Amino acid sequence: MTAQRGGGAGQAQALYYAIQCAEELAFTPPTTMQEAVNAFPRLAGFYAGLLETSAIGLEFCARFTSAIGDPRENQPVVSDTPVLLLAGAYDPITPPQWRESAAATLTNSYGYTFPATGHAVIGRGSCPIGIVRNFFAAPGQAPDASCVRQIGPPDFVVP
Repeated sequence: MTAQRGGGAGQAQALYYAIQCAEELAFTPPTTMQEAVNAFPRLAGFYAGLLETSAIGLEFCARFTSAIGDPRENQPVVSDTPVLLLAGAYDPITPPQWRESAAATLTNSYGYTFPATGHAVIGRGSCPIGIVRNFFAAPGQAPDASCVRQIGPPDFVVP
């Protein structure tokens, strides 16, 4: 179905919609989606290309996955298990506020927001990779994250 809409096909899209349908769209009434589209009319063309905001989105989810949204999915996880939370300051998909919100109920968490970084924090290079390695080596103690302060502004290339 996604291939017919021009969105491509493959495992990545299947995984994306499995998550979106079960964890997000199951809790989002169609009126809420339409209100969001109406609030940003200049983005209407973009929204029209998204299955989630199209007229067939809910039907697609019903056919795509048998998962039914359990209200517990919207409750915060409460745990004292060591957790590492990394966020990019410019991440529009999982913004830094979500990291902070998750940390509120994860009592043994270590969280870091990377300046000048978007969604793929781990792609920022040796700094996040080192933090992850340090965390896995000793999950019970805060990893050395001093490198985060050394990350400068994004480099812009002017053609």
